[in-house]
Amino acid sequence: MAFAAVVRPVIDRIHVAVRLDGRRRHRADAHRAAWRAAGLTVDRIRALPEGPERAAIEADTDRCDEPGGAVLDADERLELLGGLGALADGLAR
Repeated sequence: MAFAAVVRPVIDRIHVAVRLDGRRRHRADAHRAAWRAAGLTVDRIRALPEGPERAAIEADTDRCDEPGGAVLDADERLELLGGLGALADGLAR
């Protein structure tokens, strides 16, 4: 019983992390598409300073990534935020 009480919160955090991985990958794909559409390479986007060009790429990333978040209703968004909050202390417990 004590073992389950210790392990369950860790398993719950792992499940949240695994489920969020799809969202993370979708956002990364959207970002890659945005800087490629702007004609940038990996090295150029990494070196690009803050400014209008980077802001435009971030805005395009947000536009491409938005449909993934739009499928969540208000309760699902709250659940997602709760899950993210649970990850704040990570797996260090």
